[in-house]
Amino acid sequence: MVLSFVGLGLVAAVLPLLSTEKGAYATHIFEAVLLLVSGVYYEIEVLPIWIRPLSYISPATYTLRAMRAALLQGTGLGELLPTIILLLVIGIVLIPLGIIVFRQAEFYAKKKGKLKRSG
Repeated sequence: MVLSFVGLGLVAAVLPLLSTEKGAYATHIFEAVLLLVSGVYYEIEVLPIWIRPLSYISPATYTLRAMRAALLQGTGLGELLPTIILLLVIGIVLIPLGIIVFRQAEFYAKKKGKLKRSG
């Protein structure tokens, strides 16, 4: 389940790379949006219609559902296997995508001289 969050972490790591001052704060916004659309605060059904598609592509949605099922209903590993496989597939897609995004941002930051720190 953790693999699916690695790619998202790589994408979020781009923000402080591009802007040291504002990037750290932007990662908190990224995290808050992820939690909002995943059903941590509210059920997905009560979210506005325009934001629901984000919940279907968020690995946090499926992780949260699987953990709730396992902890609250005693769902076994066999029943959770489809969700685990889905999360592995999401991870297989998001990790290379995150690496690509990070490499592009790193190239841009080097080109613009944003990686040089004084002090």
